[in-house]
Amino acid sequence: MPRQKKTKKIHKEPPFEETVGNPYFVAPEVLKGKYNEKCDSWSIGVIMYMLICGKPPFEGENELEIVKVIKNTTKEDVNKLFSE
Repeated sequence: MPRQKKTKKIHKEPPFEETVGNPYFVAPEVLKGKYNEKCDSWSIGVIMYMLICGKPPFEGENELEIVKVIKNTTKEDVNKLFSE
């Protein structure tokens, strides 16, 4: 059986700059304007949190409040969510 070649990245992609997505799932990096594919991990974490806890990790009266909370979230805030 022929051996398969490993895939290589030919060039590094520039950071994305367009803000898209639902406020509940958007990563802080997206809101700040410079992000890459790693921000998808944030969205997956939010989905997992919602499946386990039955509610979103960040709440607000409207989308603008949710965006403000997420934009100001630190790693310590995220750690607190999972230690409760």
